Amino acid sequence: MGVIGLVGASLLLAPAAHTAAACDTLPQDKGRSSQNITVTVPGTYTLWVRMAKQAPDHDSIAVQIDNQCPVTIGDQLSTTGLQWINYRDGNVAVPATVDLTAGTHTVTLAGRETGVAVDKVMFIGNTYCTPVIFGDNCLADTVSTTPSGTQGKATAAPAKPAGPHKLWLAASIGAALGTIAFMISRFIAFERKIRETPVQIGQVVVGGASYTELHVFRRLFYFARHHWLMTSIAGIILTLSIVVGFAAASRPYPVFEAESGALFGGAKVAERAEASGGKVLLFEVNPPGTPAAPPLASGGTSTQTSGGTSTQTPTNGGGGGSSTPNNPGGGTSTGPCGTTTSHIADGPDGMGSCWPGASNTGPNASEASMGTYSGSCTITAPNTTIDSKVINCSPLLVGSGASGLVIKNSYVKGGVIQASGSASFTIQDSLIDNGVSYPACSDSSCPAGKYACGDPNNATTECGVGYRNFTILRTEIINTNRAAYCESTCLIQDSYFHGTNLWPDASNAAHASSVRNEQYLTLRHNTLGCDFTGPFANPELGCSADMSGYPDFAPIRNATIDKNLFLSNNVGAGFCVYGGGTGGKPFSSDPNNATYIVFTSNVFQRGANGKCGTYGAVTDFISGRTGNVWTNNKYDNGATVNPE
Repeated sequence: MGVIGLVGASLLLAPAAHTAAACDTLPQDKGRSSQNITVTVPGTYTLWVRMAKQAPDHDSIAVQIDNQCPVTIGDQLSTTGLQWINYRDGNVAVPATVDLTAGTHTVTLAGRETGVAVDKVMFIGNTYCTPVIFGDNCLADTVSTTPSGTQGKATAAPAKPAGPHKLWLAASIGAALGTIAFMISRFIAFERKIRETPVQIGQVVVGGASYTELHVFRRLFYFARHHWLMTSIAGIILTLSIVVGFAAASRPYPVFEAESGALFGGAKVAERAEASGGKVLLFEVNPPGTPAAPPLASGGTSTQTSGGTSTQTPTNGGGGGSSTPNNPGGGTSTGPCGTTTSHIADGPDGMGSCWPGASNTGPNASEASMGTYSGSCTITAPNTTIDSKVINCSPLLVGSGASGLVIKNSYVKGGVIQASGSASFTIQDSLIDNGVSYPACSDSSCPAGKYACGDPNNATTECGVGYRNFTILRTEIINTNRAAYCESTCLIQDSYFHGTNLWPDASNAAHASSVRNEQYLTLRHNTLGCDFTGPFANPELGCSADMSGYPDFAPIRNATIDKNLFLSNNVGAGFCVYGGGTGGKPFSSDPNNATYIVFTSNVFQRGANGKCGTYGAVTDFISGRTGNVWTNNKYDNGATVNPE
């Protein structure tokens, strides 16, 4: 989500008495999620996590704040239902308290055991309050006792009866009331004195018995002029009291849905009816081929930023290549890049690695050396693996019971589509060529041959990879109007999408993009291009963008777009990126639309017109929406790209 400097000082989890001086490292093998919190009022907070276990001894997670020592939350859960936990290291008598300074801080959740689900994370200033259900009782500062049977309230003595914002609110109210009382007393004294002894104020002598006949506003004016210094100081105090009071009265407690962070490895979003948003963050073993997650950077800054981009970065694998992870850029290649030209496919990425391209994605052996896949084109069995095969299915369908499907080191001659259900599947180190045979153009302007899948008039709409719970690693995808369509919960990393070879017939209304995003997409260190440049046989035919996201079918939300190369198309695409805030769509007015959209450290090719697309690099990114981040995005010449 790049490196973010902290606003304010440091944040420290209060150490338990038995904690060793040396830090444990975050677990590496069961996924992570990163999320930023913003603190408005400094003070001591209690960390609460709403979580559930899957089985005995599968009941804890690790939590790290900025680059401080991680701690274990849970480890003594009593039931499999979601419950609020605020103790650390398995000791229900030791609450997880946090000293927060005003500013932005990064919270990283890491899986310790498989199957642990996390719904919500809260930092509560009122140490007497135990969250109930979704925790709204503590956000409203309604002190409640722990309901019978509810686990999670630590037995340690409470630190103080009110959250830090209440102290600030009380102080601001006290200062305001004290100032008003003082000024009223001075005004009464002034009125009494001036009736007895008139005084000159400016060019006017004021006072005497007739003074009380003046309008009260006129008398206040004379009082303010006569005591101008005292009145000015009182005005400053009142103004500060109002500002501080409003800030303190607003909800200061940092709260976030665990599934809204930047996901890495085995961390994924799962449906759960009892969760506050109907979804939870679930920790599982990292998928095959996941690079090791690097540790957080030292020096008081985190290598993750808000909403959730993580710097668990790509490898340069596939195509027979190999690499090791690097922090904070892409993978550190063990050999030279395919070309010495920076910021093109196969070229140096400026972060110590190479951009994905034909030389470092796809299978590690030729198509001719592989056997043909002879199984069904509809996968129904769980945990199926297809390895080193030529798959002639167009499309290969992922059934609802096919969770755990892995396609690796293979040549796929069609799309991979999950039309219904929520089975998870992974495609890695493979080449997907989704070309479809078309006749010659109706006006003879193009020959018969193989063109990109995606002409809705010929019903070839099941193209590329779709639509939920998929992972794509080190894979090249060509000849499709949309390489990947993420409706929900997808990871695309170290991959190369290009070759948008649309059939240029007047009847073809294909609207193309390299990736289309809806919800919970993590797009990290890829080379993405929608590169069709004509001929344009009708006004509809062509590219929208390298990455599009329109609220046609659902709100666009919770996307992490980190360290990607967006290839320029100055004549065939309006923009290189759509940010989710497009107006005039069915879900444009949804309050969740265009929220938690995070762009960090991406590179945009300029092309001949210097804009990446025909009109610009990015459109419809709304900076002020909740959770949205736009940080360190550059053109290929180093100039800053600002959202439009």
